Formats: sequence, structure tokens, C-alpha cells
Amino acid sequence: MHFPFFGNSAENRLRQECTEWFLLHRHQLLAYALRQGDEMTDAEHLLSEVAGKVAEVLSHGKIPPEEWMPYTLRSLHNAATTRRRQNARRLETERRYAQETGEQGDPRKEDEQMLQLQQALCRLNFAQQELIRLRIWDELTYAEIGLQLGIPESTARLRYTTALNALRQHMKGGPTHAE
Repeated sequence: MHFPFFGNSAENRLRQECTEWFLLHRHQLLAYALRQGDEMTDAEHLLSEVAGKVAEVLSHGKIPPEEWMPYTLRSLHNAATTRRRQNARRLETERRYAQETGEQGDPRKEDEQMLQLQQALCRLNFAQQELIRLRIWDELTYAEIGLQLGIPESTARLRYTTALNALRQHMKGGPTHAE
């Protein structure tokens, strides 16, 4: 876990204690996040997201030091709830789109397309996969993606477009510029 630099020695001790606690309880936190979330990747992402949030809140003194452990569990639960809601909205949007366009196709064909999409996603590099996940599944704006990745909004937009084009090429079975 990476936490931002804290200024004085008391803050450094708190940082060290927080880091050790996260490392010591990582498996239990992942298990808790997994029960709250949808998939293992969600659990990893949730835990990372919450660790950053806890560090930020502690560094700004928004909660007393003795409250950060319960705050962590509440934050993990809230982040998982938000993620489930986002996924439910995305699935509902996809369902409505399929109904409106009359794309109620053969379930076997849909399974085949899903498998093809998963394989194409696996062929992308990690950064491209992350951009697509943040934009499509997490429904973040380019500005939010830029903040999360520490890049300008315009760079986030360009990299997302590049990743999407690479995904399209992989879906067609053709080569990409990244290869």
C-alpha cells in the first residue's frame, strides 16, 4: 500500500501503523471486499481505492487517528455498494438498449461474443485495460480518469480512444499499432 508523505513524526508513526495494519489485514479486507463486491478484481480495486481514501483523510486530519480502522471498513462497504449500483445501472442500460434495438439474439451467440470480447481485452496492455474499465465499467469522466491516473484530461481522452481502437482491432482479429 502506498500512502502520501506525512509531515511530522507523529504523522509518520500513524502512516507506518496504517500501512502495517493494511498489510497485516490485507487478506481479511480482500475477503470482506469480495463479499461486498462482484468479482475478485473488484475486491482488489476496492481495497486499493479505500486505502488511498483513508490515507487522504488521515493526512488532512479529517478523522481522529483512533477512528481510521472502523472508517476503513465503512469506506470499503460504501465503495462496494457504489460499485454494485454502477454495475446494476450499466446492465440495465445494456438490457434496455438490446430491447430498443431488437437485439434479443441467440444466447449462444451472445456467450461467444462475450468470450471474444474478454479475449480481446486480455490482449490489451494493462494501461489500456485500466482505461477501458474506468471509462466503461466505472463510468468515470475523462477528467476523473485523469485525476485518478495523474494525467491531463486530454491525455486520458486520447489514450482511451487509442485503447478502444486497439480493442476494436483485436475484436476484428487484425493487428494493432501497439503490436
